[in-house]
Amino acid sequence: MYAAFEVERAESDAAKTSKRIKREDVSQQTIQMVLASRNPYEKTSRKAKELDNLLLSLICKEGLAFNLLDSLHFRDFVAALDPRYQVPSRTLLSRTIPDAYTKCKTALIEEFKKYSTAGEYISLTTDTWTSTNNESFMSLTGHYLTENFVPHNTCIMVRNVPGSHTAENIAKELTEALAEWSLPLPSHQTVFMITDNGRNMVNAAQLANFRWKPCFAHTPQLVIEDGLKDSSVSGLKTILSKCRSIVGHFKHSSLATGKLITVQEQLGLPVHRLKQDVATQWNSQFGMLERLVEQKDAVTLCLASVETVNNITAREWVIASELKDVLQPFYDITLMMCSEKYATMSMVLK
Repeated sequence: MYAAFEVERAESDAAKTSKRIKREDVSQQTIQMVLASRNPYEKTSRKAKELDNLLLSLICKEGLAFNLLDSLHFRDFVAALDPRYQVPSRTLLSRTIPDAYTKCKTALIEEFKKYSTAGEYISLTTDTWTSTNNESFMSLTGHYLTENFVPHNTCIMVRNVPGSHTAENIAKELTEALAEWSLPLPSHQTVFMITDNGRNMVNAAQLANFRWKPCFAHTPQLVIEDGLKDSSVSGLKTILSKCRSIVGHFKHSSLATGKLITVQEQLGLPVHRLKQDVATQWNSQFGMLERLVEQKDAVTLCLASVETVNNITAREWVIASELKDVLQPFYDITLMMCSEKYATMSMVLK
């Protein structure tokens, strides 16, 4: 009986020793984990490189400024997500752009090769413009369908194009861009090129041997511009001029804007800012008229005591409202044709 008791006690001591050892192991592992969680990632580690790449992608794709990396609030936010990740300096991260660009470009070239065999399954769109600094730029975008009929569009280039926007210069830039990206050169007019209706763009596409198609959304805009300039429509030019002056008055005066908001609230109208039309923005005339007609009562009350701005007369308000209704279908068409999620060429009557 005594022997049995000794055996039972020995087993109990062994079990206690085993549990103690396990607790020590767990405690040791926990300490190691805590220490590891406080040690920053090595700059050359896979995790650090992965996070650096994601951060660079965020900045580039969202068009963010690199001085975001100097923000203490941003660094605190990142530290709360992962204390082990040290946000790189903007100088260090910006140096990785060339390599990232090369990798991205190589991947896109392979993608284009997959879906642009003989140039039959890819279309291109391009445009040129002059910045506020009087610098000329040109963009080129590729559009294609994957094997699952998923539409993709990729910006191939946005580059400075010095000199005149002649058809010859534009055709030269297009040809060089295709060669740079290893895209199939347009032979036998197998590659579609969609541009606006500018004569230089049309001629450039033909010189570069593209199969040119006009941007349909640009065509209605030309119709609108010609219609609004038609002198046979009595008083239309004067009404639009008054609308621009009214919007400009509220845009350039914080006092007038504050008064407009107060009146909107008193009349139970939506608290919306007025919209100014811009020559280079399609459908902006419709947006300006739609918002003014919506805020007619508020605008009229605010301008009652303003001598420097001529308000629209009762008859002109009626014409403005009717003009807005006339432009509504053009607005709807443009929104439909500017979609990027599905092909729209089949919706245009030939």
